[in-house]
Order: sequence, then structure tokens, then C-alpha cells
Amino acid sequence: MSHRIVLKIGALSAREWNYLYGLFLSDGFAYRVRTTGEVVFCLQGNEKEIAIRIVNLLRRIGLHPRLVRIQSKDMIYVRAYSVSIVDFLANKKALLSDLVSRERFYEENRLLEVKEGISFLAGLIDGDGYCGVTVTEEYFRGGLNKWRWSFAQTRYAFLVEYIARFVDSIASGSWKAAIYGRKREIYFHKSAIIRLLGLSIAEYSWKAAQWQEHVDRLQRELPPYFTAGDFARVFKVSGDIVTRWIRDGMLKYSARVGSGRNARYYSSERDLKVLSQKLSKQREELEHIKSNALKLVEAAEILGVSSRSLHNWHRRGMIRATMVREGRTRFMVIPKDDMEKLKKHYLSNRRGNGKT
Repeated sequence: MSHRIVLKIGALSAREWNYLYGLFLSDGFAYRVRTTGEVVFCLQGNEKEIAIRIVNLLRRIGLHPRLVRIQSKDMIYVRAYSVSIVDFLANKKALLSDLVSRERFYEENRLLEVKEGISFLAGLIDGDGYCGVTVTEEYFRGGLNKWRWSFAQTRYAFLVEYIARFVDSIASGSWKAAIYGRKREIYFHKSAIIRLLGLSIAEYSWKAAQWQEHVDRLQRELPPYFTAGDFARVFKVSGDIVTRWIRDGMLKYSARVGSGRNARYYSSERDLKVLSQKLSKQREELEHIKSNALKLVEAAEILGVSSRSLHNWHRRGMIRATMVREGRTRFMVIPKDDMEKLKKHYLSNRRGNGKT
């Protein structure tokens, strides 16, 4: 086994080296004993793709890494034996022991520049980062309301400080830091995640790429959701009418936010189709009723009486009348077949009383 291998530094681009630096700093360690040296990258059992990427990068610079799976710990180790790589990576870590060395390291590798720093950040995320999305009952329009990207570090707090500094340069104030004993953690706001995706971090970070694929798949599978205002625009009615439909059970809702007058209702595309069918059936029934009946005010004009009199006759059960609704308007109708009965009743009242 050769320990004095001449590294092919130029075989990797600056961004690939930065990715390797970030991954080593967050999830690797190295040791050297006399002429023996070893570099180890420690990964979770489900991060095989990251391990394969590391193996390919190390092979390109002239090393012969080994990929070892530890079943008992559900871990994957990538081991490379070389004094040269130990000196190269471990010295980079040693440069970060103080502020001056740290700033020199950032400057030499241009880690605070967006184009170069994005790959270093990708390595950090693949090492000790987390990219997740939470689907809850309150996601609307196919959107996913909880994006959680974070990075945690116990040994090297300066990595958290670096991420905060880098993210702040592309989206000011788009992160939040927390301290749990020795552990420091930084959370990315949604605006920072969108900005990082726009800078193609998914091309370098396996975790970011997996997250994006997961989100895209969820957004394809989840049905789009519509607000009460969307329904009002589709059916060209007011929001109050849509709220009444919900209250009357005509429109089912999948989620509600708030309560009382400030409540917001959300329904799915399937609910939209069901409501369309109900309204279409109602319109057909209304047209049928209107074609075989007269409005109460029309009947009153034909008989020459007031509509109030007809209302009184209806309350006494002397005539049949039905209340119908058309849009915002409600009115009573009388079947045309009952008009003859209504005329006879009216005439008999006139002969008996001499007046209406």
C-alpha cells in the first residue's frame, strides 16, 4: 500500500475541491501515525450516493478509497489511505484554528463568493445538514407549507457562523440560529432555500437534489386547493354566497383556518366539480319551475290585488306557493295550474265582501 501518493490536484475543479472540503469538515476525520495516514468520511446508511460521489472524487486525484458498510451502526465509511491526502485535508482543518487562518482559508478558496461558496455549502449540507418538507392538513393549492433546511455542528461552531455569513450575503436575514448545549444549529428560511435553489445548489448537494425531487413529486400528486374567493370568481358570485354554500353544506371544504368571520375555507378540485353539478341541477330545476309557474308579483298583477294579500292567502293555506332562489334574489312562485283556483277564490271573496 502506497502512502506517499502524489495527488493530482488539478484533476478536480475548484468547486469539486470546495465540496470535498465542506464534506470533510462536517463529516470526516483524519489521522497520521509516522508514515501511515488515513482519511475517513462517515455517512448515514441511506447516503450511499454521497459515498459513491466521494469515492469517484478521490479516485480522480489518484487514491484508492474503500467503501465500508457498518451494519450494526447503519453507517457507511469511505476510507482513503495516504499521507498526502491527510496532510492536504488535515492542514486545511488546521487553518481554521483561529480567525486569521479562517479568513485566509475563505479567501484562498473564494468561499465567500457565491459561485465558489455554493459548492462548499453543498458539502456541509451533505455532511451534517438536513433537507426536509412537512405536509400537514393546512397545505393549499398543492403548496407545501413547511420547508425545513438546517445544519447542525458540535465540534466546529465556525461552520455555523460561515453558513450564516454566506446565506446573509445572498438573502439578508433569511436564517435563524439556535444553541442546544454544545450543539449549534442554523435554520434556513424559505426565502434562503429558494435563493439557494436558484443558485443551483441541487447540482452539488445530493440532499438538496433529493429534497427537490421529493417536493416536485408531492406537488404533482397533491390536488390543487381553492379558496372561497376562487370559487366566487369561478361562479361569478360574491364571497358571502360561497360562505353560505359552505354553511348550507352545498360546498364541502377540506381545511379551515381561523374561526368566526375571519375563517378561511379551502376546497379541492373535486369539490369544485361536485358543486358545479349541484348548481347545474339547481338551474335546471329553477328553469322548470319558472316555465310552469308565475311569480307571486306577476300573479298579483293579473288578479289586480296586492302581493301582500297573496302572501296572506299562502300563510292561511288557501293557495300553494314555493319559495325559490335565483342568485341573491329570493321570490315566491305559484303554479300556473292553481291560477284558475286562485281567480275563483278571489271572485268569491269579492262577491261576498264587496272588496278585496
